Amino acid sequence: MTLLDSFKALKADFIYTSEEIDYWKLWPKEGLIKDDCDGFSLNLVLRHFGSFWKPILTGKAKLYHCKYYGVGHMVVKIEGQYCDNITGTPFVRIPVGYTGFKEYGPLTVLGGFFGFKSKWRYRLLKWIDGLK
Repeated sequence: MTLLDSFKALKADFIYTSEEIDYWKLWPKEGLIKDDCDGFSLNLVLRHFGSFWKPILTGKAKLYHCKYYGVGHMVVKIEGQYCDNITGTPFVRIPVGYTGFKEYGPLTVLGGFFGFKSKWRYRLLKWIDGLK
């Protein structure tokens, strides 16, 4: 499957949903995904390659934090093309409104799943919020 095919297939299954507490999650390889920009980027890697960690560790897929008109955003770069949930197609040239690209290295991605963007942190924050 080409990157464009993977991108279009995910776009068809993707419904943007903002999260009150942001955390990273890999969804099943098929079916509807209700998530935000990081969910789109993370799951495009999974759906395009059939696995997540190997392309991240080998550099075949690179995740980036950037700003989209001043708001934090995540994109993924695969085969020299950037992809995200906002654009209608993968892009090579950075469109207007995207600034401040910072690559997430593999250790940062690992930290995202098991630390600063983990479901455990999410559950802890929800529990603390329930104490108020």
